[in-house]
Amino acid sequence: MQSNRTDKSDDLYIFLARVAVKYRDRPPTLEPSETVARVAAHLMTVGTYADICELIDLTDNAFLNAVMASAEPGWFTDRAWRYWTNYLTRRTDRPDRILAAASSAVRPAIGGF
Repeated sequence: MQSNRTDKSDDLYIFLARVAVKYRDRPPTLEPSETVARVAAHLMTVGTYADICELIDLTDNAFLNAVMASAEPGWFTDRAWRYWTNYLTRRTDRPDRILAAASSAVRPAIGGF
């Protein structure tokens, strides 16, 4: 019997696979650039309110922070970067950790997906 954590993780991967196709003009590939973090970052930048709410329900602040910390230039627009930094800062008991991780990450350039 699988644990709830595994079920939730499976649900996250299924959801990200679905939105990867939804927000792309071509099918996702198996290239290293098609990572879970990359798809999540794209969703965090251009996703609908409903899709972003589902992402938040399926993950936690640690996952969202890891997406931001691993972001490469162009993954987030400046507006999305500011939004998610503010969102995560407000939702954690240690906002200094979020800001430190976000500021130490490669600062995304404007451009998006």
